[in-house]
Amino acid sequence: MSYSEMYALVHSGTVVSVEHGMARVSVDAGAAGHSCAGCSLSASCGQDSKKSESSPIVLCARIPVGAQIPAVGGAVSVGLPKGRSLRAAIIMLVFPLAVFLAVACIGTFAGIDDGPLALCAVSGACVCYFIIYIVYKRRQTPWILISDNR
Repeated sequence: MSYSEMYALVHSGTVVSVEHGMARVSVDAGAAGHSCAGCSLSASCGQDSKKSESSPIVLCARIPVGAQIPAVGGAVSVGLPKGRSLRAAIIMLVFPLAVFLAVACIGTFAGIDDGPLALCAVSGACVCYFIIYIVYKRRQTPWILISDNR
């Protein structure tokens, strides 16, 4: 199975440091001739629109179990597995929408006026986004160390 079938995005880079099963990899986005500005996955690598596109990006990538630990300064590839976008869309859109609709339906059946009901439904959706932020803030990096470039 090729990289393009398994990963939505693959970058080559240089290992900056290795610790606790994670490798920090410096990726020079401008050197490969691709544009981070047009990439729909640029949020996954922390690319800031204010940064220069020619400046290197440092990604934190998980080292798979059983893989050889790379040497600092070594050339490696990192990949972003496919399927992350659909999962994120479901979490960010469906969960708050379901809470919004549930609060609206329950409030309607309870006989709550439209103004306070709308405020409660929107507040419920906002609470969902806050919960998603807190839960996923501590999640592992989506990037995976693929291989040495030899």
